[in-house]
Amino acid sequence: YGIIGNNQVTDAWFDEGAATFFERLYFAGDNISKVFSDSYDSHSYIDELLLYSGPVLESSYAKSDTKSRLYYRYAYDYASVMYTEIYMALGRNRFTELMHDFYNDFKFGIVTKSDFINTCYRIDKENMEKILSRYFDN
Repeated sequence: YGIIGNNQVTDAWFDEGAATFFERLYFAGDNISKVFSDSYDSHSYIDELLLYSGPVLESSYAKSDTKSRLYYRYAYDYASVMYTEIYMALGRNRFTELMHDFYNDFKFGIVTKSDFINTCYRIDKENMEKILSRYFDN
């Protein structure tokens, strides 16, 4: 944690969502898909957030306020769902490869949304486009 930096105002989803995902993965082990469906009632949770404003990780800070607590849902919960979908699409080995690529490319630096998307595309562009288009405007 903290080896790869990001803009905590506009891109808090990157590390907060990853931390939430990895916590859940640790406790779920190989049963992450069951935790995903049990925790979020699968897509009904995502659909609830999408009804608010479409792809919601884009500038989630600007779309949220403390009154509605949407910021927490965007940066932590919704982003962890995205990481879970990526994990489930890639499988354990390719997801690990993706995380190694992030580490090797951005250690002790700052990652942007574009960096994240491009790194995902290097692993599996077709599947990542389908998944990431639901989370980002571009």
